[in-house]
Amino acid sequence: MTRKVVLFIAMSIDNYIADDQGAVDWLEDNIRGNEVDDSYNQMYSKIDTVVMGRITYDQVTQELSPEKYMYEDRQSYIITSRPEQDTDSIKFRNQSPVELIQELQKEDGKDIWIIGGAQIVDPLVQANLIDEYILTTIPIFMGSGIRLFKEIGAQVPVQLVDVYQKNELVYSIYQRG
Repeated sequence: MTRKVVLFIAMSIDNYIADDQGAVDWLEDNIRGNEVDDSYNQMYSKIDTVVMGRITYDQVTQELSPEKYMYEDRQSYIITSRPEQDTDSIKFRNQSPVELIQELQKEDGKDIWIIGGAQIVDPLVQANLIDEYILTTIPIFMGSGIRLFKEIGAQVPVQLVDVYQKNELVYSIYQRG
């Protein structure tokens, strides 16, 4: 059985995942309400591997959680042209996202979470390697910043599976078409 590749990511209404400086503090600042939302926990329980780019990795380790790597209980792959020394749970790879995902899909394991950013996501969308898109829309127009989808280059059909709302966040879930 092939491992499912999941993109679970938050974005503004106008398709931005970070502001012009790469900051994501606006995400938490725009969650309004006190409904229990276990969407992240449900997704996280189904994965054993995370894949992200170097910019996202640096943001996670230097800004979001500098004291403790927040995904240390999962195998992480960091796609970068500036590899560091691998650890037991973090592997640095200087290869294309498409090649890495194709390799990981051949291995036994649970689902694979694509964290970001656009330089990782766009090639995977173009190659039609993402099985499930869980797109969380934050109630704000950013106007500028770092886009989630930059240049896909071709149509990629998907099927809407579910839409729901929690704490003014809209979750849109699509499967590969």
